[in-house]
Amino acid sequence: GANVCISYYDESTENLKLARSTDWGETWPIICTVDSLGTMGNQYNKIVVAGESVYILYFDYINLDFKIARSDDGGLTWPDIRIFDTFSENVGDHPSIIVNNDIIYLSYQDTSNQNLKFIKSSNEGYTWSTIHTIDSTGDVGYYSSITADGSDVYISYSDSTNQSLKLAQSSDGGSTWPIIQTIDSSIN
Repeated sequence: GANVCISYYDESTENLKLARSTDWGETWPIICTVDSLGTMGNQYNKIVVAGESVYILYFDYINLDFKIARSDDGGLTWPDIRIFDTFSENVGDHPSIIVNNDIIYLSYQDTSNQNLKFIKSSNEGYTWSTIHTIDSTGDVGYYSSITADGSDVYISYSDSTNQSLKLAQSSDGGSTWPIIQTIDSSIN
């Protein structure tokens, strides 16, 4: 559509910002600060738009938190910022997010533990499930990409230990992940 949103790190202020165009990217009249409490979103921030709702995943390098910001007015205001995960080193690397029928699914790498993790919200981000560790065998979770079709959820990701591309599958909306298979065992 005509509305285009971009999230980015403003190096001069160390803030996470959003730029919004209402004319297919011809002009960018709306630029707002999403989070300004330190070094916010300077790596691996991801954005998804669902109607007037905008969600941005990002890492807070000051407090070492993985966060999500939600706006319900197309990115004009950001009243809801939540912490998902926190640790002593990077968490929230290589995130992926999708909104499917008002359910938000996200995957990411916990770099501190070298795990692939998953969390979801069934009510547009107002509350969230517990964090699930999907794969913890080796150094996994790089470059995750998540998609969903009904209650079937799929996450592709890189296994650095075995230099392979893997796929995790859930048929119950992400409650369990009984299938983890290697798709390609020759990636670098």
